[in-house]
Amino acid sequence: MQKTNKGVIIVISVTIVLLLIIGGFYAYFMSNLRKRDNEDIKTILDTSTIVSVEYKSNSNLGSNNITIDNANPGKYGFVEFTLSGTTKNAKANSYYQIVWNIDQNEFNYLNPDSGDVCEGEGCEAQVYYALYSGKVNIETTPFTDPGRATYDVFKEATDGILVEYNSQTVKNDVTNKTGEIVLDVGKITATKDVPFSKTYTLVVWFEETGHNQNNNQGKNLNGKIDVNIRDRKFK
Repeated sequence: MQKTNKGVIIVISVTIVLLLIIGGFYAYFMSNLRKRDNEDIKTILDTSTIVSVEYKSNSNLGSNNITIDNANPGKYGFVEFTLSGTTKNAKANSYYQIVWNIDQNEFNYLNPDSGDVCEGEGCEAQVYYALYSGKVNIETTPFTDPGRATYDVFKEATDGILVEYNSQTVKNDVTNKTGEIVLDVGKITATKDVPFSKTYTLVVWFEETGHNQNNNQGKNLNGKIDVNIRDRKFK
């Protein structure tokens, strides 16, 4: 019986030692795994600080504002903005959302026959916008409605391409609208050697309809472009 007891004790002791060794290796492995995971998470979160935005507009209210003031048919406003991203890491990703916040819009729908302010079917839109990817030369006089020919408004457009997001077209009605409009979402990928850069141009105009537009003469529209950045996709 004593020999049997000694054998059992030896087996139990060896088993305990093996479990301790295995547990030690497992704890070391999991510790390193968590460390690597945390480093990956840190890399992703750090990318939210690499992005900058540069604005240019014809508004006197700020470089990220787009404005039509004291309007007459054909008057327009624009803002051009460039997103830039850099990183010290091998590669970094962020996501962006472009939002146009319209805080003032005095333009109304008009009856095409009488020129009276009206609502509902048959009323004529007055103000439109278009968003382009790339730089475009929009400083033209007089302004020409891009709905008739996409780039009539732009003399020798460089690389402007219509952005297709949220059912946007070359003519998007913004008459009498205020509040937030999401213009586009995208991904910023930068590497240590190759920075990210993307330019947009937003144009808004008081369209010449050929009808009585006296009730919108002298009206104003103003909004501000904001670029939101985060480490996960925007819907």
